[in-house]
Amino acid sequence: MKKSTLILLLLFLASGAATVWYLQQPEEKATTLVDADSDFRITDVDQIGKIFLASRIRGTQFVLERKEDNWFVNDTIPVYPEIMTNLLTAIRTMKIRYRPAQAAIQNIVKDLAVDQVKTEIYDREGNLMKAYYVGGETSDARGTYVIMAGSEKPMVMQIPGMTGSFKVRYDLGILDIMDKAIYREDPEQIEYVSLEYPKQRNKSFVLDLSGGKMEVRPFHETTPRVNSKVDAGKVQRYLQSFEKVIAESLVRNENGLKAFDNTLPFCTLKIRRKDGTTKNIIFYPRDTQDVMTGGKVMRIEKFALSIDGSYDIMHLAQLAFTQKLFVGYDGFF
Repeated sequence: MKKSTLILLLLFLASGAATVWYLQQPEEKATTLVDADSDFRITDVDQIGKIFLASRIRGTQFVLERKEDNWFVNDTIPVYPEIMTNLLTAIRTMKIRYRPAQAAIQNIVKDLAVDQVKTEIYDREGNLMKAYYVGGETSDARGTYVIMAGSEKPMVMQIPGMTGSFKVRYDLGILDIMDKAIYREDPEQIEYVSLEYPKQRNKSFVLDLSGGKMEVRPFHETTPRVNSKVDAGKVQRYLQSFEKVIAESLVRNENGLKAFDNTLPFCTLKIRRKDGTTKNIIFYPRDTQDVMTGGKVMRIEKFALSIDGSYDIMHLAQLAFTQKLFVGYDGFF
C-alpha cells in the first residue's frame, strides 16, 4: 500500500472514531460547552435562600425568601408551593439548547431590554449566586432567551422534557405567587374552633380542646344543649379536615368590605392554635348565573373568603372543596 494511501486511511479512521465519540456524549456536551455566558443552572437549590424577580413588562418586583422549610414573598406572605416548585425546577434543570447566530444577537438583546425578568439568586448567607435576565420565547416556541448579567451573549435555554418557553415560571404577579391555601393546619395543634351560621343558629358550635378537655357546646346560649357524650372519633376527623383546603383562585376586590354590605355571610369560622395564633375566615356566598334565564341566582356553589379581616385580595373557593368544614353542632355526638 502506498504511503499516501495509508495516511489517508488512518486519517479517515481517526475522523470516524472522533465522530462516534462525539455522538455518544450527553446532549448538553453535544450541543455546546458550558461557559460563563451559559452557566445559569444551580443544581443544589437547597443552597438558595432568596430570589429577587423584577418583571419589566408587569412593572412588578418581588423578593422570595426561604424561612426554614417555607417560602414567603415580601417577608410575610406565604408562597404557593406549586409555584415555588416550578421556579426551582427551572433554576435547577435549565440547559442550553443552542447559541444564537451572531447576526441575530443584536435584535435578541434589544428584545431582552424590553421583555425580561431580572433574576438574582442568593444563598442562605445572602451571597449572590447567579444574576441573569429571562426573556421571551424563540420563533419556533421551543426555547427561551436568557442572558447573564453583564454579558452581551444571549443563550437559548430549555427545560428537559418541556416544550415551549419557561419564562412564565419567572414572570409572576402577586396573585400567582400567594399561597391559595385556605388552611394548611396540623390537627394536633388546633385547640379551639368556633363556627357560626347566621341562618342556622342551632347548627353553630364551639369546639374547645384547651386544658386537655374535649367539649362541644352551642355557639348561642339560646340553643338547647345535646346531652349525649361527644364522639372523639368525629372530633378527630373534623380536625383533620383542616390539614389542606385549597381555593380555586385569588382575586382583587377593589371595593373592599363595601362589596359585601348587602351580603349575609354563609358562616364565620375561627380557629385557635396551641401557640395562641388564630385564623378567622368569613365565607360569603357568591352569585352565579342561571344557565336557562341568564339571571342571577344564589346557589351556594362558591364562596368569596375574607381571611383575618382582609378584603383587598380574596380567596375564591368551591363548595365541593370546603364542604367538609361545615359541620353542625349535632354532628359531633
